[in-house]
Amino acid sequence: MTFLRLIAKQLALLIALSMLAVAAPTIADAQLSLIGAATKSADKEATSMSQELAPLVDKAKKEGMSVVVISPATNAVVETAAPEMSMTEQGLMIRSKVKAIFANIPNIPTQFMATLRAASPDGSMNWLWYAIGIAVVGLVIGNTISWGVRKLIQPYFAYMYSENPESRAEKIGYLLFRAGMIAFNCAVMFVASMLLAVILDYGHEPSRSTIIVIVAAYVSYWIIRAVILFNIIAHDLPNHRMINLSDDRARSLQYDMRNSMVAVIIAFAVCAWMDMLGLDREAHKMFLITAMLIAALIFGYQTIKHREDLRSVILGKGEVASKPFILRAIALVAPALAIVYLVASWFVSSFRLIMDLPSANLLVAAPMIAFFGALPIYGILLIIIDKIYQARR
Repeated sequence: MTFLRLIAKQLALLIALSMLAVAAPTIADAQLSLIGAATKSADKEATSMSQELAPLVDKAKKEGMSVVVISPATNAVVETAAPEMSMTEQGLMIRSKVKAIFANIPNIPTQFMATLRAASPDGSMNWLWYAIGIAVVGLVIGNTISWGVRKLIQPYFAYMYSENPESRAEKIGYLLFRAGMIAFNCAVMFVASMLLAVILDYGHEPSRSTIIVIVAAYVSYWIIRAVILFNIIAHDLPNHRMINLSDDRARSLQYDMRNSMVAVIIAFAVCAWMDMLGLDREAHKMFLITAMLIAALIFGYQTIKHREDLRSVILGKGEVASKPFILRAIALVAPALAIVYLVASWFVSSFRLIMDLPSANLLVAAPMIAFFGALPIYGILLIIIDKIYQARR
């Protein structure tokens, strides 16, 4: 009976919404008619009053007086006050935008190919293969130069590595240093790759955009993988690892996060590339919605798969029973809260994108951006605290 009652409630709600959707255009038309009638009446009154005041104004001007004429209040209100959009009108506008995006889905493959052909100087796809070739060669050269720079400067900083660090400050200090060196190598790789692209540039803007997207996506992958994940998870440095994970679990998490970031970066790189080439607006929105959905699904899957790892990281080392109740509660609900956030952020981001609102695609990645941005600051503060504590001992 409860199940039937639930179905009945849902059917009633759907019927009510359907009736509301059907009645909304009629209500909106009636409102617009009333507004139009009021405007015409106010304009007639203003014209009549102006004709009556005209002789008095002329007489005053002849006598050398200054004349100030103020329009009737009713006319000013009608002209300046725009009618607010009702909830029904907003719903109809959202529905029409959603329908326009989904109605355009069958046209996306055609629009995609048309965009590529429009970018071609001669109607062929040769420009695309040329751009991909330059990007690949540039990345090979950039990797080679980056590797050479790393081999050149690495011996000068070998003394900073300790196989068995004694303090937390020593662990964090080395991880931050390693992250900085890898980031420097990524910058060398990016600059070297782009220099080759500049040297071989032949003035074709779509080719430049393609090269920039490929190089930026590859360097972004290495920044996330080597600068961030290598030093947070530290799968290769168990004695420096700051989070509560075993070696096997750390390697598994590193492997899964690496593969996840490949898929997410490719999805958003395609969106950026198509936007640069001038893909149809509705098609580009669908690309972004799909990319955000891919990111939300992948991160959600990894959250479920590594939920115990997430709880271990939150709780830290030691017996679980000895941890504060609040910390245990946070560790218990954290995976579920992460899933809820991913679902909600995808819906909100999609809505903002459909309505052409700014910052539509940042909500899904916002927690990760905030987390990765706060980690270096947190590490530096811990080093300072440890140094002060050791100095006072």
